Amino acid sequence: MLEPTIPARHARRRDRPGWLWALALAIGGVLLVSQASSLADAMAALVSVEPSWLLAGTALVLIRFAAAGISLQAVVAPRIGLRDGLALQLACTFVSRITPEGVGWVVVTQRYLERIGVPRADAMAAIALKVAASGVTRVAIIVAVLAMVGSAALERLEAPAIDPLLLALVPVSLIGVVVIALVLRRHALAIVRLAVAAVDAAWTGTRALAHEPGRLLALLVSTAAMTILAILVLGVSAAASGADVRLLDVFVVYLASSAISALSPTPGNLGATELAFTAGFVAIGVPPGPALAAVLLYRLLTFWLPILPGLIAYRQLAARGSI
Repeated sequence: MLEPTIPARHARRRDRPGWLWALALAIGGVLLVSQASSLADAMAALVSVEPSWLLAGTALVLIRFAAAGISLQAVVAPRIGLRDGLALQLACTFVSRITPEGVGWVVVTQRYLERIGVPRADAMAAIALKVAASGVTRVAIIVAVLAMVGSAALERLEAPAIDPLLLALVPVSLIGVVVIALVLRRHALAIVRLAVAAVDAAWTGTRALAHEPGRLLALLVSTAAMTILAILVLGVSAAASGADVRLLDVFVVYLASSAISALSPTPGNLGATELAFTAGFVAIGVPPGPALAAVLLYRLLTFWLPILPGLIAYRQLAARGSI
C-alpha cells in the first residue's frame, strides 16, 4: 500500500520554523562564546538568586499577559472572558517562539477573533489598532524617559567594547533576512497590500474609538502597561543578579536595546536580545557578569518559562475550535 505523500511546498513550509530556530541558536551560540569570560560570573549570580525575586518577576509577567488581554478587549466588541483572554495571550506567546517575531501572534489572534464572530476585516482592524497603540505609547514612554534622563546623562554613557567575534552576527542576521525574503517573495505584493490595509484599518479604528473614550483610555493604558511591566521585569532581574542600577537606567537600557534587537528575524529575537541588552547594561557601567546574568534571568522569565503554559493553552484553544 502506497504511503501518502506530502506536497513539496507544504514540506518546505513545515521546515521553515526549523530554519529560524537554527538561525536563532547560531546567534545565541555566538553570544555565549563571545561572553565566555563573563559566563562563569553570570552563572554564579544566577545560582544565588533568591526565590522571592523569581516570584516577583513571574507575577509581573502574568500581569503583563493580563494587560495584553485588556488591550485586545478594548478594540473588539464581543466579550472576551479573563480566562480566554489569558489563554489566548499564552498561546500567542508559544506560537511566537516558532515563527518570526511579530507574525505568529497576529495569525492566532485573527483566527480567534473570527471564531468568536468578528468579521475578518474587523479582526484585522482590531489587530492593526492594537499595534498602532503600542507604537504610540512606546514613543510616549521614550519621550518621557528622555525628558527625565536629559541629554547630558546620555552623553556620559560609555560604549562597551565589542568582541570581534560579535561581528559574526552581521552576516548571520543578513542570511536570516535573505531567507525570510526568499520565503515571502511570492507574496510580496499581497504583503504590501495587507500593510496598506492595516494602516487604513488602524486609522478607521482610531476614529471610531474617539467616540468611546473609555475604550480608548483602556487601550492606551494597557498597551503602555505592557511596556512598563516588561521593563520592571528587567529591573527585577537586574536587582536579583546583583547589578547596581537605577530603575530609570533600566528604562533606558530596555528602550534602546529592544529597538536594536527588534531588527533580528529570529523567533522572539532570540540571540539579538541577549546581545543588545547585555551591551546596554555594560554601557551604563554594570560589570559584564551581573549584566549577562540579569539578561539571562529576564529571558528565562519572559521567553522560556511561558513556552510550556503557552503550548498547553494553544492545544486547549485548538481542541475547542477557538483557533
